[in-house]
Amino acid sequence: MAQSNLDLAALLCSKLCHDLLSPVGAINNGLELLEDETDPEMRDRCLDLLYDSARVSADKLKYFRLAFGAAGGFIGAGGMGPSSHDHAGHSDAGHDHSAMLAWDGPVPTLDLSLTPDGSGVNLMIDVTGFRFAPAAVNGPATPGEGHAHIYVNGEKVRRIYAPFAHLEMVQPGDVIRVTLNANSHEGYMGTDGPLVAEITAP
Repeated sequence: MAQSNLDLAALLCSKLCHDLLSPVGAINNGLELLEDETDPEMRDRCLDLLYDSARVSADKLKYFRLAFGAAGGFIGAGGMGPSSHDHAGHSDAGHDHSAMLAWDGPVPTLDLSLTPDGSGVNLMIDVTGFRFAPAAVNGPATPGEGHAHIYVNGEKVRRIYAPFAHLEMVQPGDVIRVTLNANSHEGYMGTDGPLVAEITAP
């Protein structure tokens, strides 16, 4: 029995390392590219690769913790239920997403489109009069720039620093909403309300 447990543990460790190798390797590649790249547009693409790969790595670790960890989020003392300490929301701690910031200048146009891709969809954001500024995130609000927040059926799923994103496990009829946000994370407010667009997954 002890040997079987060791064999199972070895196979499980091999599985975890295999699944994490790709996104962690992408982070390493992104950092190497960022070190030598001087073109601002390419640096923005490198940063987008880093953010996306870090998100995938974090999502995989959360899944592994729930599926295989003794401190998983579903099974605890007294039966089924969430663990006493949930790390899921730590990445946005301290950010008040209800705060709004008045847009200064001509209001941007914002349109969304979706293309099915495997188990999810590719989201394209067609925006004018707004600049994605990944290097300035968490800094002071600068008129005309920032990032976007993505919500699926009212629940925030991620923030992005480029006008495109791949969303996994989106189902037909899901409502995808995108907001434009300042570097300091306040939502931008135009003359007719928040700078936001919605689209329904086909």
